[in-house]
Amino acid sequence: MNIGTIGAGRIGGTVGRLWAQAGHHILFSSRNPEQLADLVKAVGPNAHAGSSREAAQFGEVLLLTVPWPAVEEALSAAGPLHGKIVIDTTNQFAAGGLAQLPHGMSALEFNSQRANGATVVKAYNTLTAGFQSEAAGRSGPERVVMPYAGQDAAAKQVVAQLISDSGFEPFEVPWEFVHAIEPPRRAGTFYGEEWHLDTARALIAQLVAKK
Repeated sequence: MNIGTIGAGRIGGTVGRLWAQAGHHILFSSRNPEQLADLVKAVGPNAHAGSSREAAQFGEVLLLTVPWPAVEEALSAAGPLHGKIVIDTTNQFAAGGLAQLPHGMSALEFNSQRANGATVVKAYNTLTAGFQSEAAGRSGPERVVMPYAGQDAAAKQVVAQLISDSGFEPFEVPWEFVHAIEPPRRAGTFYGEEWHLDTARALIAQLVAKK
């Protein structure tokens, strides 16, 4: 699959490398693509660099991986995204703490409204890049869960396969509990914690029971 990244920081570089190792073709993007030469070389022949618009045109799937204050500008630079699946790795951290979103809206809902026609699925945002790099590829009961959430069934199926390809156990979090995969870190959420399949299922059961 052809995948473009909108941004190429720690999460983008880590996840892109894991996908490239699984045989996918990655176009990392930056305002200055020439600065990505070392990343492209380290990832190998399945990786290239370009602008965010080039990445958006290249990718069947796009990985949105920029700081929260840069999301709107990055999406605008990428251009029209109709028909694309965007995997949103962002968290709503702004200067001074968490950004205030309207009417209790989740960050996923907020970004879905400004994604230029794309279908957005949240994933790869609950664990640090360093941990993802170290934990990818574990097997059996030690395989790490990567939670994801979205509304479009076909897009979620694609994202689940990409999560598996990157060495994690895809675990869908129901839409009504999307806040559980976003900051802040607190008891009864996936954010910032390592989960495995049995404990992840137990957490969802607890959330359902409390609803």
